[in-house]
Amino acid sequence: MRIGTRRQRDTPTSQSVTAPLSRLDVIRGLRFSVWDGAFATIWITLTSGAFITGFALWLGADSVAIGLLTAVPTLAALVQLLSSYTTESLPQRRPFIVIYSLAGRLLWLPILLLPFIFPLNLALTIFLLLFTASSVLTSIPMPAWSSWMSDLVPVGYRGRYFGYRNMVAGITGMVISLPAALLLDQAVKTPGWRFVGFAFLFGTGVIGGIVSGVMVWLQPEPPRIRAQESHTGSSRGLRSYFAAPFADVKFRRLLLFNAVFGVGQNLAAPFFTVYALKELQLNYLWMQVLAAITGVSALVSMPFWGYLADKFGNKPLLAIGTWGVLTLPISWIFTVRGNNAVMAAWLLEINVGSGIFWAVVGLAQFNLLIGCSSPENTSVYVATMSAVTGLLAGIAPLVGGYLMHLMSGLHIMIHGIDIGNYQVLFILTTILRLVSIPLLSGVQDVGAQSAGDVIRQLGQAKPRNWGHIRKLQKPSEQTQRLRAAEALAESPTTLALGELVNALQDPSLEVREQAARALGNIGNRLALEPLLQAAQDDAASITTEAAEALGVLGDRRAVPHLIALLTDGARVLRRAERQAIIRALGALGGEDAAAALIEQLNSTSDSGLQEDIADALGRTRSPKAVGVLTDLIARSRENRTICVACVRALGRIGAPEAREILRSMLNSSGNDQVMAAAAATALTRVGDRQAVPFLVTATSGATAAISRRQIAHSLGTVLEHGESSYRLISAADMDRDAIVVKMIKEAGKARPGSTVSVRHAIQAYTSGDFRATIHHLIQLSRIDAKTEDEEFWTSVATIEHEVPLELVLVAVAVLADD
Repeated sequence: MRIGTRRQRDTPTSQSVTAPLSRLDVIRGLRFSVWDGAFATIWITLTSGAFITGFALWLGADSVAIGLLTAVPTLAALVQLLSSYTTESLPQRRPFIVIYSLAGRLLWLPILLLPFIFPLNLALTIFLLLFTASSVLTSIPMPAWSSWMSDLVPVGYRGRYFGYRNMVAGITGMVISLPAALLLDQAVKTPGWRFVGFAFLFGTGVIGGIVSGVMVWLQPEPPRIRAQESHTGSSRGLRSYFAAPFADVKFRRLLLFNAVFGVGQNLAAPFFTVYALKELQLNYLWMQVLAAITGVSALVSMPFWGYLADKFGNKPLLAIGTWGVLTLPISWIFTVRGNNAVMAAWLLEINVGSGIFWAVVGLAQFNLLIGCSSPENTSVYVATMSAVTGLLAGIAPLVGGYLMHLMSGLHIMIHGIDIGNYQVLFILTTILRLVSIPLLSGVQDVGAQSAGDVIRQLGQAKPRNWGHIRKLQKPSEQTQRLRAAEALAESPTTLALGELVNALQDPSLEVREQAARALGNIGNRLALEPLLQAAQDDAASITTEAAEALGVLGDRRAVPHLIALLTDGARVLRRAERQAIIRALGALGGEDAAAALIEQLNSTSDSGLQEDIADALGRTRSPKAVGVLTDLIARSRENRTICVACVRALGRIGAPEAREILRSMLNSSGNDQVMAAAAATALTRVGDRQAVPFLVTATSGATAAISRRQIAHSLGTVLEHGESSYRLISAADMDRDAIVVKMIKEAGKARPGSTVSVRHAIQAYTSGDFRATIHHLIQLSRIDAKTEDEEFWTSVATIEHEVPLELVLVAVAVLADD
């Protein structure tokens, strides 16, 4: 399927920015963007982090200069306000992005030559100037690039795509950083080669930056979505352009969180590296090993975060990430020299945590920013966010550097830990991050779940579920997808919701059927609409499975749709489909469902459907169904199956007006063990003590052991001794006999003068003479007998044929409880 119509192949010179991109163009653009990110990472890795900090320290930078080095890139973001406005009038974004990006990266060529030309003290000043110019130039095209990505990447795919893009970038950074660190360590150890080491790294970074620009140039550019109101040409238009983000409450809330969190992020940011290099005395190789650990952690977690962002929203993930990075600065306090094993353990924890949690923070922040802006305003939203947060985040390391300078002589010993200027700064940055957390509650992310829900669902998901989800995500064989859907139906998890919804459109009927069942078992109401559509789509051929899933789902909003489907004269439902809809209406319940089922019952003579409708009416628990079911019993006396279904349904409804018909069905059941058991259970549910004589007779007359147990349990329940009788009836023989003897003895202790009757009752029971046992139990009952149980004892005494064990057990339970 093509988004637009265009025959010619897009090239950097021939593409018309007004023509929509085809789906293949979008895929090609996304692929080139991944390569762009990989090569850009080479430039970023070799011109930042420990390398640039080490270069600045070598040139003689102090704490203030290090703070300035971190502040410059964030302060440079202020220029994005102007650049975002300027790019609005550009017909194409590609030349603008490539020219400024390459200009900023090429400035590193004179930087790498500085140590060869100038003395170190002067080289530091020139380096800071060139670094500032480079930061400004590379910051200028960011709004245009963000706007481009917003237009290019489909909304529902952003989490996974940027997760994958960042993963590739992380691999690149990890692969390039270790050899670079090893080379620099060797250069530092070799007299006169330190310049060469830094120059080689910076030069390689520039090459990566140039190739990155080429990748951007090769990307097809999507058409720009412009605001209907032009902001150019007047001061009023300029004011309205920059005021647009601040008029958006969603943007303001996100801005407030990002600003406070950014200060907490950047206050001590440059000094973690300085602390590692100077205080812990780690060399460049170890620094990059730790960076590689961070990269691997980010690499492993990034696709996972991207998947979760698309599924649950970005806000809950940002909350999880914020809590995750909260304590990382505190961990640095415990990384003291002297115990290398302890120091290594803390550094491992810090870098693994950094990789995992900073990955999701960056991903969620970017997606939230793109999501809260309309396509035509993305540039100014990105520019405003970068400018405001950049200003504060740029000031933060300067303040951090100044505080480091003021506390340079501070040393306090607390529990053997030396608290100095670094440690105090780490504590302050933790506090600032903590302060930002309440602000996250105001950030809006439509449709997002809470962080608690996400964590709970992740905790409930079984490890093998991830493999099944991946099989549904990626192209695979039919058998693999079918097994995955079957497994998710047996072990449901909300994490698979999106994949299972997509599987409702699978080419395989079997996969569609299993996907519908799994969606019902998951029990998430987000599955309602997809299941309704599947049930109503005759061509999908899964109406039966979708209707059953809707019944399991339990969302009553489905009832009107199922009723409409059941009564739709234009569609001929197959028998299985009609039965599934009937069962679903019964499971969902409600008077509207009951009314529709009664109408169906009155309009059909199909005994099979009548049985299904009777069962469904019972599950609705609607009192309105009692009369209809009673009438159906009267009309269907010869049809045992329908009568049993009606009796069970009346029991589920539990209406008192059903007692008479249920007693009648029990009394007339004769040798029909199924009917007797069904009627007994139903009488239990309606609470009919007048049925005691009928239940005693039915228990003594039942020939099947399972029927006797069921009826006897019903008898005990009606007598309000259900738990005691159930305990005895369900016990194994040896255990049961011991319990019976104990209960008879306890009943005797509560009745003075019953010693003889107790002894005789136990002797009769252990010898298997249950008629004699009943006789002695009746004697015991007459001592301090309760009036409400008198009818039971009277009925038991009148039994003419053999007394079954189950009736004895009920009598023991009644006697012991009394």
